[in-house]
Amino acid sequence: MSRAFLTVCLLIAPFRVMAESPDTLATDLKQTCAERELVPGATATCVESKDTLYGARLAETYAALKESLPPEQRTRLIEGQSAWLSYVKPTCALVEWSTRPESPSWALVNRATCNLAHTLRRLEELDRLKDITDGR
Repeated sequence: MSRAFLTVCLLIAPFRVMAESPDTLATDLKQTCAERELVPGATATCVESKDTLYGARLAETYAALKESLPPEQRTRLIEGQSAWLSYVKPTCALVEWSTRPESPSWALVNRATCNLAHTLRRLEELDRLKDITDGR
């Protein structure tokens, strides 16, 4: 593949529609970062940048969904988002810790990939809810 083609793919990858599962997309993005960066620290930074991009999209989707819901459902969404945020950080820290003995240099990549996978899953959930509420 040409370098220009790969560059274009890397630029648009964070914005593609999730035709594949969130876990598959997270793994593919991690692999792309690993192939491009070649070292664990830079790979982790690359995966974190993908998580930041999808996290921004998640925040936009969350805000739009929140505005579209009646007050009682809005409260449920806020509670659910708060619980999700409380769950992800320690869970992915545990993933990092659990993989450190086997592969210390890649443990940060594993944490970043865990965060990205959770972000993508939550984005898919909220996109689905938004589609349902938009139809009402």
